[in-house]
Amino acid sequence: MRSLQPKLQPTSKPKGLAVSLIGIAKTGTLPPTDEEVKAMLDERLVQKYL
Repeated sequence: MRSLQPKLQPTSKPKGLAVSLIGIAKTGTLPPTDEEVKAMLDERLVQKYL
């Protein structure tokens, strides 16, 4: 009888790429303010075109 019963296998949730990447960009610091981002972009443009 046991050989006729389907074997139950534990199902694990598939880990997709997005699930495995959660938290990859976490840092212990606060995100930059809008003014800081603008300053970074301005600095990058100066470096790029000078």
